[in-house]
Amino acid sequence: MTTGGSAHVSCLIADPHPVVWDGIRSVVGGGASSIVIVAEASTGVETLALAARRRPDLALVSLNLAGPDGVETIVDLLRSHPHLIVVAFVDESQTHRVSAAIDAGAVGAILKSSAPAVILRGLCAAAAGEGLPPVLAERTDTSVGHLDSLSPREVQILTLLASGLSNRQIATHLYIGAETVKTHVRHILAKLEVDRRSAAVAFALRSGLID
Repeated sequence: MTTGGSAHVSCLIADPHPVVWDGIRSVVGGGASSIVIVAEASTGVETLALAARRRPDLALVSLNLAGPDGVETIVDLLRSHPHLIVVAFVDESQTHRVSAAIDAGAVGAILKSSAPAVILRGLCAAAAGEGLPPVLAERTDTSVGHLDSLSPREVQILTLLASGLSNRQIATHLYIGAETVKTHVRHILAKLEVDRRSAAVAFALRSGLID
């Protein structure tokens, strides 16, 4: 856990949505954090394979993983890597599963809607061996936009954004022009009253509009 005399904590992120990877990278890279992201996984199987290959000190594991799910992945991770520190990363709709994650060996859970500073503080506390509350959360979502105002096409595009596709890739996938996609994205941001596509995706994920 040390490199060149200074402490570094290697971290694996396990979440099915690439936009979450980008968000966590910006969180840990925006300050004087000792946490370094060394692997990103989108499924339970991929998480286990990358953990075996990269041997991280810390793992942030979403409970909505598939094949196996988040709780089963935590069990399997700690069976193979008993010294790994695991933190569950949960949507508001999954807080009822936190106790199962802790029983599986997670040291605690962080709510995905928490402020970046809170997420970073939780990860650093876990890495330092400090205790976490069952759910570390501090809501900062101030969006008052209405998801039900989105058209079916806008929901479709928002779902593809969550998969990490660019405007051009979405255009190819839907057989429409890139400028049309750009217009749809602009309308989505306006309706949700956010200024970034990552914020729109995060809002939709937390609200359960997309999985």
